[in-house]
Amino acid sequence: MFFRTLSRRLAVSLAAIVAALAVLLTLPGVASALGSITLASSSVEEKNGRWKLKMKMNVGTAPDLAHVPMLFVFTPTVLYEMSLEDKTGEKPVLTKKQLVNQQPIVESMDVDFEGGGKIYPGTNFDFELRRDRGYEAGEYSLTVKRESDGAAIGGKMNITLNGQNEIIDRRSMVFAGEKKKEKKPAAAPEEKKEAPKAEAPSEPEAAPSAPSEPTSAPEPPPVPPKQGGCGCEAAGRHEDGGLCAGVAFVLAAVVGARRRKQASAA
Repeated sequence: MFFRTLSRRLAVSLAAIVAALAVLLTLPGVASALGSITLASSSVEEKNGRWKLKMKMNVGTAPDLAHVPMLFVFTPTVLYEMSLEDKTGEKPVLTKKQLVNQQPIVESMDVDFEGGGKIYPGTNFDFELRRDRGYEAGEYSLTVKRESDGAAIGGKMNITLNGQNEIIDRRSMVFAGEKKKEKKPAAAPEEKKEAPKAEAPSEPEAAPSAPSEPTSAPEPPPVPPKQGGCGCEAAGRHEDGGLCAGVAFVLAAVVGARRRKQASAA
């Protein structure tokens, strides 16, 4: 009797456990990982600013829809930093910087499980990651989820995007190089000194043309003599005014003497 009661209790307990597990598996966000994902390569090389991921996805059973919306969550974990240091000069140095609490990059894409008019539980899927979407060379953790209920497909994966990021110049000698470049305008004064030497011969050639202006001007016309004068003023000599007056007086006396002789003769 005792064993019968015990067996019944065990059967009821097992049935309750199975029912509870079935309910948990159907709740959104609580379901365990479905199926599996296998990457063709976890390390991908960059080509023209892009990385191409190839994978095989299996969700366990054929989905109800041929195209299932999936979320691909990429979280940066390591950044491949390229920098120029004082010790290395012009040769870039690769530094792997560990990242913590980074904002993930989420890609929403439809995965096709159809082939030949039939839906399969597994498929081959590939897509590209681009720099203009925020991706850089480094390491990422990848999680794939079904968008409808958040159920994870497979487990968390680590991928490496190989490539060269933008080079950061950390050399202190860069500032000294810029100051040296400022000394280049010192060559300008030499050009200014040579310029007057080339123009010097042109100045003596223009000098002889200055005296030609007075010679080309016409002489002023002579001043006509006043009536009754001796004409001495025309010469412009004022110091001979007394001599002219004397000559006029003598001529007047001679003319007067001749007139008196003619009157007496008559």
